[in-house]
Amino acid sequence: MTPEQLERFNIFRRSGLNKTAIKKVAAHSDHQMSNGMAQLMSGVGKVFVGEIVAKARDVQLQWGDSGPLTPAHIREAYRLYKSETGSIGPAKPLRGKKLFRK
Repeated sequence: MTPEQLERFNIFRRSGLNKTAIKKVAAHSDHQMSNGMAQLMSGVGKVFVGEIVAKARDVQLQWGDSGPLTPAHIREAYRLYKSETGSIGPAKPLRGKKLFRK
């Protein structure tokens, strides 16, 4: 790995989603979540965010843009991800709810 790639990898390895926040989201949907389940969901969420960011970087290159990612790159990456995988998780999408808004 180049030094830049190694630095990015180390930052990715140290980062994580807040387990307390994940438990709060679960509580809003009337579900109790153990610490182990919150840690698992944090890991799955981190992988999902990583996939979306990598795809957004690809979109940015295809569009010929440079600099930081924009919301348009992330929306397009999410749209491509959904079209490639068919859905996001086993649950049906909520009617009228959007994950990313313009």
